[in-house]
Parts: sequence; structure tokens; C-alpha cells
Amino acid sequence: MLYAEDFPVGREFALGSRAVTADEIKAFAREWDPLPFHVDDEAAARGPFGGLVACGAHSLAMFSRLMSDAVISRSAVIAGRGARDLSLLRPVRAGAVLTGAVTVLECDLVSEDAGNVIMRGTLSDEAQETMVVIHIDALIRRRGA
Repeated sequence: MLYAEDFPVGREFALGSRAVTADEIKAFAREWDPLPFHVDDEAAARGPFGGLVACGAHSLAMFSRLMSDAVISRSAVIAGRGARDLSLLRPVRAGAVLTGAVTVLECDLVSEDAGNVIMRGTLSDEAQETMVVIHIDALIRRRGA
């Protein structure tokens, strides 16, 4: 189990990777953001991105899953306090293999029981182009609390 003390400034966590499929892009978009360039190959080819792309909410959801599996599920998290400064720098396309990472920016041990941890998260593709950047704020239990 990871506690607030295990999140010193500068610590990096590799979140692992996941491949993105056209079927997944379309299924997510049909449910949450059914714009033509997310759900229809022909319309997407004529659209602003020249092909099918994942919606921003889907990109964020993929980051969230990688973060949850690699860090949050192993941490004594009390609560997520926020996510901010989301930047969708490049479109996520079918066939991309996304790799996540987070770096601890701040760790403020706010009480005997908890620390507030701020991390910068990224999703990058196989060419190491950064696709998504987000800052995450979490309240994490201190060791022995």
C-alpha cells in the first residue's frame, strides 16, 4: 500500500499501456459523444481530423483507468480532490498504443492523518508524442493514520 509519504516530489509512476481500437472509439462515442468524426468512418475521413478519433472524454477515461490500475488501487486514497488543466494536445486515433505516466509535483502533509498530493499525468503514443496532459489532486492517508 502506498501512503502520502510514498509520494515525494519528483517521483514518477509508469502507468502501463493500452491499444486503442476503432470499435472501442465508436462504442464510447455512441454512448457519450456521438459526433460524426467519433462514430462514422466515412464522415470522419471528411472531417477536421481526416479520420476517426477518440473523443476527449474517452481519452481522459483511458488515462483514468491506467492511473487507477497502476497507482490509485495501490494507494490509501481518501478522496480525489480534483482534476485540472486538462490539455488534449493531439487526437487519439484507432491503432494508437497509449502509455501513461504521472509525476508528483507537490506533496503537502496537511495533517497527522493525510497528505494532499498533486500529480501531472500524461498519455503518450508509440512515437512518444504527448496526447493528453492533466493535473490530479488527491488526498491520501498517511502511514500509521
